[in-house]
Amino acid sequence: MQQVLADNLVLVLPRGLSLRDWNRIGHLDREWTYYQRLAARFGRTILVSSGGPDDRPLAERLANTLPRPASLTLLWNDTRVLEPHYHASIPTRVAQLLTPRSSALILTEQFTAGAAAVATHAHLKSLHHPAALVARGGYLWSRFAARECGPDSPQAVLAAQIEAALCGSADLVIGTTPDMVSDLCWRYHIDPRHARCVPNFAIVPDVITPAAERERGLIVTAGNVIARKRIHILIEAISLLDQELRASTILEVIGQGPELPRLRKLAESLGVCVRFVPTLPHTDFLERLSHASIYAQASDHEGHPRGVLDALGMGAVVVAADAPGLHGMVKTGATGILVPTAEPRDFANAFAGILTDPDWCDLLGGTAARAIRADYGIDHVASLAIDACRDAMIVASAARSPAA
Repeated sequence: MQQVLADNLVLVLPRGLSLRDWNRIGHLDREWTYYQRLAARFGRTILVSSGGPDDRPLAERLANTLPRPASLTLLWNDTRVLEPHYHASIPTRVAQLLTPRSSALILTEQFTAGAAAVATHAHLKSLHHPAALVARGGYLWSRFAARECGPDSPQAVLAAQIEAALCGSADLVIGTTPDMVSDLCWRYHIDPRHARCVPNFAIVPDVITPAAERERGLIVTAGNVIARKRIHILIEAISLLDQELRASTILEVIGQGPELPRLRKLAESLGVCVRFVPTLPHTDFLERLSHASIYAQASDHEGHPRGVLDALGMGAVVVAADAPGLHGMVKTGATGILVPTAEPRDFANAFAGILTDPDWCDLLGGTAARAIRADYGIDHVASLAIDACRDAMIVASAARSPAA
């Protein structure tokens, strides 16, 4: 029988994120395949959402994937108060769900959930619950806010404040890459012994679709259609292919965002075939990747992008910019191609090399899938997370000990 790490797992979703939102952007089922493995190691899971009644049927669906459906409890804004009032009430409401002195591990899904998580942890400790706090983030929120809004912007200042309070209060901090973990330890004076690298995961099929059975010339990119993704570079790159190859190449942009109108105009003006597809459920997204020859990512920075992991796992050849958050995921000539600059010509050369050489496409895709299965397979990543949660409970217990 598996060891129960604590009586309760309190999983705090980012402020403003509901299960409905998570489902709409196609992430709910994907992420739950991971969190249900963690939930199995706790007596009960309390899922803290910012949503309303639309979250209830989704929570029931998630609960039915567990051996004991009753072990999942949804905490949602059932009183319909304004969001700040609801978030202020979360610590008290979580405590009301716990039996006296029962143990709890509070886990953030992203650093943006930090304020509620820190307050909940402090409140449970004040009520003498054995409680541990794990600050988990998929990306460095403060860095993203500084790059996108400016280092002195209100958004960047707020992100840094919440992130610092969360990491400073946590018994253990989790980042998704070694660079991110090192950065967190440096920024917030974290003892490296109290930090762990738990990467995002990939779901890898048993059989990888060979190049001959994929849609010839299909290039896929996915995510929020925002300026940071630099999708215009991919469109311009396809416009630089020779006439015959260009005529058989299609770029499929999966996602939604403010850059869509500009990208539509650009594709039309350059005569490039681009299909704009709304965000897909995860299973449908994986299906598209199984048909794609190439998955392209031109972002100027990323955290640990799930889309790239999924593409590598499905055997699509990844062509990515050599930018923060991407250069550690792809090994040129082994699991994909890192483009050294953000110039469309460099992407065009990479596209041409892959699309005209099916054997190389098979080699890169197959090697990537094998590497991803070993290092980023969901069972392996979940085991790392479970070990981190166990360590956090030990750290918290030692801090409570009079001898500590």
